[in-house]
Amino acid sequence: MLTTVRNAVTGFAGPFLIVLVILAFAFVGVPELRNFTQRSALTVGDEKFETTDVRDEFTRQVDYYRRQTGESLTNDEAVAAGLLDATIQTLTARSVIQQEAARLNLTATNEMVGDYLRSEPAFENPNSGEFDQEVLIAILQNNRLTLEQFREEIAFEILRDHLLGSIGVTTPAPTAWLDLQLKRQGETRQVSFVSLTTPAEAITAPTEEELRGYYEANSDDYMAPEYRTFSAVILRNSDFAQGLERSEDELRQLFDSRKALLSTPETRTIRQLTYQTAEEAQAAFSRLAGGTRFEQLAEEQGFPLERVTYEGVRKDDLSDPTLANAIFSETDLGEPIGPLDGLLGYTVAEVMEITPGQEAVFAEERDALEAELTENETSRRLFEAVETIELARDQGATLQEAVADLPNVDVVTYGPVDRNLFTPDNATLEDLPVEILNEAFLLQEGDESQVIDLADDTGYFTVSVDQVRAPQLQPFEDVRAAVRSAYMKERRRIQTEATLASLRNAVSGGASLTDAAQAAGATVTDTRVSSQANPQNLPQPFVSTLFDADLGNLVSAWADDEVTAYAGIVRDATFPAMPQQEQLIELYKEATGQQIAVELQQAYLAELQNELTVTRNPAEMDRLFSFGTE
Repeated sequence: MLTTVRNAVTGFAGPFLIVLVILAFAFVGVPELRNFTQRSALTVGDEKFETTDVRDEFTRQVDYYRRQTGESLTNDEAVAAGLLDATIQTLTARSVIQQEAARLNLTATNEMVGDYLRSEPAFENPNSGEFDQEVLIAILQNNRLTLEQFREEIAFEILRDHLLGSIGVTTPAPTAWLDLQLKRQGETRQVSFVSLTTPAEAITAPTEEELRGYYEANSDDYMAPEYRTFSAVILRNSDFAQGLERSEDELRQLFDSRKALLSTPETRTIRQLTYQTAEEAQAAFSRLAGGTRFEQLAEEQGFPLERVTYEGVRKDDLSDPTLANAIFSETDLGEPIGPLDGLLGYTVAEVMEITPGQEAVFAEERDALEAELTENETSRRLFEAVETIELARDQGATLQEAVADLPNVDVVTYGPVDRNLFTPDNATLEDLPVEILNEAFLLQEGDESQVIDLADDTGYFTVSVDQVRAPQLQPFEDVRAAVRSAYMKERRRIQTEATLASLRNAVSGGASLTDAAQAAGATVTDTRVSSQANPQNLPQPFVSTLFDADLGNLVSAWADDEVTAYAGIVRDATFPAMPQQEQLIELYKEATGQQIAVELQQAYLAELQNELTVTRNPAEMDRLFSFGTE
């Protein structure tokens, strides 16, 4: 989170510190743990997480993924992408750290949070070098964070750094260890291997009884998914912008009221130094008037010239009116200004550059003003529609009744459809936003959602679930072809396993790999493999197995098709000389040391997790996501 915040820092808001946000932290109390109901989906030690906690974090993970990639995911796709696992890991790790910190009496006080803000370079104004409230507020808005949420994030970061900082101190990795790792990367292995498979024609065609028996024994593989029928109302901004026209008089009035804001103000590049006493400031002013360079005065105060130089300063950027009026008065470039008795001391300054302002022109601003008025009126209409729907439903109206009198608003019924947008006849449901589908599969039959933002920020939606059809076993005749294919694949694998076992027994009994392969009807191939070369395109699981094997031992692995087995023996291993090995070792020392530190921290957290006991409630997880939990 803080990485995202730091990367977002931009802009200039004047040379003076505005401390409202820091002061606000002093009055923010540490939030108490929520009271959890007994329907916990996840338990970490003494802390319990309701299904709503898991769902909210899962939604944040999905939303973050969408903002990073621009892709929307269904629930199934999000889980397949690992976002549910990431959700559980995030909640677990956070809880483990907080509970261990509490056990050790570690805390992040409000003063520590304030100190963090003041000392963190990411929150400094690039020109003034001081904390900038406007930048922080913009960051909070862009990341949809409240002040309290941000405070909690910083407090957690402080606790985590205190707790883990001493565990995983980064030190360069040992040279001897890195030497072995680099040799392994360049290692080449001489391999003799054989591939074994059973062709489909070698398997006796299954009988009807055998197919039905396989179908019944593996019925979970032939379940039709859950299907849902639901009704949705989509309120898009574009639907409420129809028929909006703005008169020229209305646009002119808005322009006149905004002219000062729309105009580009004069800006100046200035240099300034502030002294504690009037005598010091007067002496500095006299030296400037006598020809001393401003750079020399800055160096005497311990500042480089760029630290006391501010570019593009507007008059209203300066919160000290005395300073603002003097700097923006009629003055020659480079002429000393001061001493000025200001809010923070006695200031001397000089103006280095003046960029004239530019007055706004109605013709240039007209289209933007019209778009703004249209957007405002569209938003008003949209929010009125939302309020109408919510009020009607609060009074017991159905979704259809709630929108009956709203223009350009219709209830659309979708389904039956599964979580992947497929209908029972395998057609794909088009033009349905994924977030509506996800919400429909989180509700119970007969439930209605609240009005929710569309993911692309073009409006809102609400959905009601009309019917839920539970997963059910598909008729045998409908899946007969799939059953036969799976049956044949299983029989082929079983036969190949038997052939592989015979090969192993023969080699164990003293036969050569060539003789054992010939008895199995296969041919031995010799090749060399390394991390960079695999001329025979051996399956990666088999290559990994070969590099874990001792010389002379027979090892095996399955190909991706799950019916072809590879078996082989490593004959020799060579480690070619690496002319730049010493340079590589130095290059990898720091990076590997950092990785070791991370792994130590992960091991520490894993041990804490084991001590606290982490349990997942399969029933609640299944109720929320409609997935079984191992």
